[in-house]
Amino acid sequence: MKSMSELKDFFENQWKVLTVLPNGTEVSTVELPTMFGPVWETCLFYTNDLSNVVAQYSSIEEAVKGHSFIVEHELNHAVAKSKHHA
Repeated sequence: MKSMSELKDFFENQWKVLTVLPNGTEVSTVELPTMFGPVWETCLFYTNDLSNVVAQYSSIEEAVKGHSFIVEHELNHAVAKSKHHA
């Protein structure tokens, strides 16, 4: 088991991309170590404290493209939802 100091160092040195959308939802893509090498994962963190893993990638290039795609998708979804409720 890792000590708190080791965990803090791991998370501070971890590759990540974070985008906060206008509605407060956070799109977070992080590198996760595995016994077979790193994988990248994108999660959505909602303002109601729920979260959802929405994608996994096998390369950093895929992770960057996927993160951008998910941000664009979520922004388009928010715009369509606001027009529907207007």
